[in-house]
Amino acid sequence: LAERIQRNLLPQEVPQPEGYQILCHQTPCTEVGGDLYDVRPRTDGRFWVVLGDVTGHGMGAALLMSHVMSGLQLLEDESEDPLTLVTRLEKHLLQHVEIGQFVTMFVGVLDPATGHLQYVNAGHNPPVVIGGPDALELPATGMAVAMLPGQTRKVAEITLGEGQTLLIFSDGIPETVNIHDEQYDEGRMAGLLASVDGLDGRTIGAKLLADVELFRGDAEITDDLTLVVLHRR
Repeated sequence: LAERIQRNLLPQEVPQPEGYQILCHQTPCTEVGGDLYDVRPRTDGRFWVVLGDVTGHGMGAALLMSHVMSGLQLLEDESEDPLTLVTRLEKHLLQHVEIGQFVTMFVGVLDPATGHLQYVNAGHNPPVVIGGPDALELPATGMAVAMLPGQTRKVAEITLGEGQTLLIFSDGIPETVNIHDEQYDEGRMAGLLASVDGLDGRTIGAKLLADVELFRGDAEITDDLTLVVLHRR
């Protein structure tokens, strides 16, 4: 029941702006998870693109994930930019979190017409842009949400060119462990992404997830695996 409720909080259909492919995938390590994602159109033609990772596992993380998703759905319509959304979301969450609980998040606003992406990376794994001369990482622009309330965060921006792909992922992907207790890590991911440069977004996402699965083999999934792929054709 908890799994079904949680699934219903996530987008049932992922919008596909003209000229783009967007893929969203999530594999929880238990029946319920602490990862979340959201891709939602705004009234001004732009799109919210969000991926978050709640600390911990199990029901506690799942409950906080539910608070985050409900907060996003309330605040996205009334927030003009990622920084405003993250700031308001943090105030909302502080009513619910316990000491030691926080959420790493990547929150972006995409203008499909230009490829312009304004974003806040609140302590999350650096997303990766491929399709140019070199892969580009989008490092953190501030602390995780609800970790140290009141800390300053910054807004950053990039422009996705035609043929470029943005991959946003939770740490469950690079921290996937095989039966030899080895981590998948960013090094193997970088090699995989170099080999798929130039392919469409859905193919890139599918190949990355298949490579993670191949690496894991018979080992147990120890963390939620969540991926959002944003590809500009």
